[in-house]
Amino acid sequence: MTHKKNKAGFTLAELLLTVAILIILFGLGFVAVTAYIRDLRLNEMDWTAKEIFIAAQNQLSKAKENGTLAEYNALPNDKKDTLANGRCYVVYKGTSLDSNPAWTMLMPFGAIDETVRLGGSYIIEFDPKAATVTQTYYSDNYPFGDYNTDLQAGISDRGERKHYDGNHIIGWYAGDAESLPYDEVKDTPVLVVENAAQLIAQVNGLTESDRKVTLCVKGLTSEATTTIVLTKDALNNWKYILDDITTGSDHFVQKVVSKSGTAFIPGEDIELFVTVMTSKASTLSNVKESNHVVTNSLFASSEESSGAVTAHIANFRHLENLDSNISNIKYAPADGGINLTKAEQVEDLKWSEFKIGNTYYPIKPYTGTAGGMFNDMPNYYPVSNLPASFTYEGNNRYIDGVTIDVSDTLFTPNAGLFGTVSGALTVKDLELRNFNINLNQNFSAANAGALVGSSSGALTITNVIAYNTLPQKTAAALAAEAQLEIRAGNCAGGLVGNASSATITGSAAAVYVRGRTAAGGLIGNLGGGTVRNSYVGGHTTDGEFVFPPNTGAADGLPGRPNVWATSVDGHAGGFAGTAGTVSFTNCYTTASAYVQSSAQATGGTANLFIGTSEDIPAGSYAAGWTYKNGKIVYPDLWMKDFVDNTQMLLQPSEYNYDPFWDNDYYPYRLVQTTDDVWFLKTHVGDW
Repeated sequence: MTHKKNKAGFTLAELLLTVAILIILFGLGFVAVTAYIRDLRLNEMDWTAKEIFIAAQNQLSKAKENGTLAEYNALPNDKKDTLANGRCYVVYKGTSLDSNPAWTMLMPFGAIDETVRLGGSYIIEFDPKAATVTQTYYSDNYPFGDYNTDLQAGISDRGERKHYDGNHIIGWYAGDAESLPYDEVKDTPVLVVENAAQLIAQVNGLTESDRKVTLCVKGLTSEATTTIVLTKDALNNWKYILDDITTGSDHFVQKVVSKSGTAFIPGEDIELFVTVMTSKASTLSNVKESNHVVTNSLFASSEESSGAVTAHIANFRHLENLDSNISNIKYAPADGGINLTKAEQVEDLKWSEFKIGNTYYPIKPYTGTAGGMFNDMPNYYPVSNLPASFTYEGNNRYIDGVTIDVSDTLFTPNAGLFGTVSGALTVKDLELRNFNINLNQNFSAANAGALVGSSSGALTITNVIAYNTLPQKTAAALAAEAQLEIRAGNCAGGLVGNASSATITGSAAAVYVRGRTAAGGLIGNLGGGTVRNSYVGGHTTDGEFVFPPNTGAADGLPGRPNVWATSVDGHAGGFAGTAGTVSFTNCYTTASAYVQSSAQATGGTANLFIGTSEDIPAGSYAAGWTYKNGKIVYPDLWMKDFVDNTQMLLQPSEYNYDPFWDNDYYPYRLVQTTDDVWFLKTHVGDW
């Protein structure tokens, strides 16, 4: 018998029946899943209500001990929300209740996580006579209104709490506080804040186990608040890093995030303290609070006068945080920032001491990357992105050992203590020691100076010097000092690489300089301005300037050309590489300036004072040498006009590099000023 196969498939009725069954099953499943989710949400809110209950009870017990509860009980009834049975309550609806005495007593800053204290809505009912909390409600999606009789009676039915007042979920907890276990905290926490290479909060004095340690942070300008539950680190310390500029993820703006709805302001002062309570679940405890510490979020400290803020700099972290790329600091209060107009250096800074533990790390912006500029080398990050008008007061302090060595990369920004400056910058009373800036010579867009890489705004420099130190003049020390150089692919200068306009007074430089386009002992290129009472010190070996037979042979030699232009059309000057309309008054240089013979044939120039001119400004002089047309050119006989025999009455030079000059005195006229600045009363460098 032959059976025929049904090739027609399912009938329409069968398909419709299948779809109907699937819809019913899906609907039943959806209802079940929805109910399950609501159960989970209710459990979560019930737990939060219990957290509020325990936190409020802990604070109420504390208020009883310190007398705050007695003060509350003494308040007139119109200052309290009181029920007929004598109990009191407070309703929080998502808005701060700082004027409500019950809320400030039961839910002070630090009592519980700020997302709970200031988020959602909750009710706390308590008996002020017995000092006990009786019940609490919490919801993250229902704004409690009046504390009605239904709520007062307590809503124990879970179904009712899952669909309260329509379709809202509310959590509830009620109980006898005396029935809960109690864990007494005996240790008193001591908060220590370290504000140096990192901003660190560390808690000492804790020996007990099962402790919840919470760091509380408040911005004193923004009034933002946050709470951070601490965990022990690998060394078993209660510690938290609030600001670290050597990683891409530990900057203040990333580590201290507000939970109060108002953002912290990078650069504002912050108040910190710690609370300690039991970490055991469903357990009451007393609350121990540490000492309070006020510090600055980015700097050593700050002060405000007439609305203007001054930052105090005591570490390279403070200095680097002036750059908005590093710290995300904003300089306009309207933009949520501070009106930072000035920084004052209050300590000497040594780059060799800027390390965490025993390790040096690269500086990284708050975005988490180094911008491809440092190849993760421990280089200083040139401060840029400053306010439109800014003053750096050095207070006669020094900054030592800044290193920016990226010769193997295309370092696009300008380099110096300050990299790219577009606004008005004033720097005064500062020493820059042993700077080493080595940018890629093939990249013609970068400028370098010990103080400023490039400035397009109004630059004012007063009583600033860049020089190298030689505690001992051994052969090794002299060779090491000769490796220090200000080097760039465009303009390079001892103090400033490139500036459109500047006013420089009572300043000096005595460092090696090398630039492709323009190189100057004090400034590479200056478009306009005034320079007065300033000088450049040179480098010699055995009392002579070293003449290089070729470029390679001179690299690293002590006494080599002090100012060197390397491009075929570059310009080297003992004082300035190139200069526009600039007035030079009472200035001098003892540096040598060099450009190769092949460069001179194609437009390159080297001169004693300004690279592009053989003239010496009236009243100024040059005592170095330059190299032209295959010959070394020394100053003319007019140098005799600047000999100052009164110098013989002074002590021999103390700030020369070449030991040849150790027992000699500088024979020419010094910069004459009334300023009491040590480097203007003597000559720094060789001659």
